[in-house]
Amino acid sequence: MIKIKINSKNLLRVLTPLQAVINPGHLMPILQCVKIDIDDGSIKVVGDNSEVRCENTENISVDGEVNICVEFSLLFTVLKSLKEQDLIFEINNIELKITHKDGDFKIPLEAYDTFPADKKESLKKKANFGSTDFKNALKIANKFVLNDDLSPTANLSIQIGKKTIIRSTNQVSLFQETIKGGGDEAHILLGGSALIQDGVEVKLKYNDSFVFFKIGSMKVMAVQQTGDFPVAAFQKIMTSFKVAKKMKVDYAKVLTAVKRVSSLSGKEKAPTMRWSVDDNSLTITCKSLSTNSEVKENLSVKFEGKSLIGFNPKLIIEILNVFDLDSSFSINKTNCLCIQSGKKLGLIAPMLLDN
Repeated sequence: MIKIKINSKNLLRVLTPLQAVINPGHLMPILQCVKIDIDDGSIKVVGDNSEVRCENTENISVDGEVNICVEFSLLFTVLKSLKEQDLIFEINNIELKITHKDGDFKIPLEAYDTFPADKKESLKKKANFGSTDFKNALKIANKFVLNDDLSPTANLSIQIGKKTIIRSTNQVSLFQETIKGGGDEAHILLGGSALIQDGVEVKLKYNDSFVFFKIGSMKVMAVQQTGDFPVAAFQKIMTSFKVAKKMKVDYAKVLTAVKRVSSLSGKEKAPTMRWSVDDNSLTITCKSLSTNSEVKENLSVKFEGKSLIGFNPKLIIEILNVFDLDSSFSINKTNCLCIQSGKKLGLIAPMLLDN
């Protein structure tokens, strides 16, 4: 029996980045687990979903040595219910017992030696750029990715050279940002991303098959996706930003109005939000066919001409939420909504509307 003391807050902090990697419904039970190694004041946690492997290490106050493999979602749920408490971990060959001031939890362990081994790859290409720019770009880019689509356009594209361009699309909306920093030329395609993490600098190593990220205390090894991202077609669409008509309106007010108006769309099978722009007015509307009700808000804008655009309420809210509040709107010739903040460019194609 191994016994150690550990604070739930410290363990939660080191485990949190693994949420984006570990799939609780994975067909292989061992890949639903986190591998935990504790060795006299240092803790290392590892998650793996066969495409992305994430490792996070931190120095915390722990006495003793532990090497276990436990279901991540169970452990994470327990720790969140025991915020900022000193805990006692008791470990035998089959079970982790977590004792707190009012009781205890018992969680079964998986075989430690069946957890996938670290991939050893020769990664000769390198790139470096600032963590904040990279993290913010990925945060937005992930909102433009279709996770259940296997085509190359459903991936997150990172084009590295003298500069770095991050692109993504869900075939309805597109995102692009150029960030400072670069490295050896490459075009990296990634599926899901667990790369949003604070740190001073992002360091990349890569070859044609794998990419390794080091961001702060976190290390990520990811399998690159196959196929060619359609950069030329993507760039052709994004040039419409240059001739799009500006719509001057308070971004924060639009976001607030969109959230309120979308309240009627939750139970609809095919929810639609309408934006009607007419010179000095933006009218945002949602109708509920199931309840025969309607919600509408009007905002003052400055815009030359008229436009009527339909959106999926959930999609528009998710995208508006991750852009900066100083972002600007414009509408291009094909009635796409364009959002810009510095070098961040987002384009949302309109839905077909019934009369």
